Amino acid sequence: RVFAPLGLSSGDELYLWGLLALTLSQPDSDGCLFATPHWCLRQLGLINSQTRRGGRQYRQFTSVLERLSVVSYLSDACYDPSQAEYRRVSFGFLSYSLPVDPQSCRAWRIVWNPVFFSLVKSLGGSMRFDLACYRELDPAARRLFLFLLKVGYRSGRLPIFDLRHLAVDLLGLSSKLALRDMKVKIGRTLMRLEEAGVIQRSAIIRVSKGRYSVSFERGKNLTTSPASNEFQPNAEQSPLLEGLLAI
Repeated sequence: RVFAPLGLSSGDELYLWGLLALTLSQPDSDGCLFATPHWCLRQLGLINSQTRRGGRQYRQFTSVLERLSVVSYLSDACYDPSQAEYRRVSFGFLSYSLPVDPQSCRAWRIVWNPVFFSLVKSLGGSMRFDLACYRELDPAARRLFLFLLKVGYRSGRLPIFDLRHLAVDLLGLSSKLALRDMKVKIGRTLMRLEEAGVIQRSAIIRVSKGRYSVSFERGKNLTTSPASNEFQPNAEQSPLLEGLLAI
């Protein structure tokens, strides 16, 4: 069960998994990220030299952190890779400390919940995903992309999904949608992932009246070894650089 007192937006996932990917990309990451908001937003592809960079992006970033910081996750059967068993768990996502003054050049501090971070870090390469590819996708495609990394980072056939299960339980579409609308939306998501090279030869097949299955094969971007994208230390990419220059 997920408790979100301040609500959640579909765009919050980009910040959650994007910041997690940035944290994991740092050498010897201990679950804490020190960085300026400008560095984070630039790495997430939300601002660049051509994009208008007023206060809106920073206010939105702050609001996302507020929502994510109060989310609580409760499960009575969560698989812990480090323990190799299912366990009862309860955790939040993150805590933060940031300047009240919007003109401050001090770094923001984002600290991941140790239980959550240990679960994710134990997944190893499957969570060191291609952030550039992820941020170009829409929310539904991002969810399927991460799910496929979870179940398909090892060799072997990818599972065949029931259309309704995939649409409602995995991608978060409304259960009140008509089946034909689910087919259209799933079809768009599959097409988007094919364009990104994540999957190939996708198909929606009628099994019986009112039942459809969804199948696909892994694409080149799903078979790429995570080790090939390992972080290489670079002073210009350091999240601490901007703060040090300000000093």
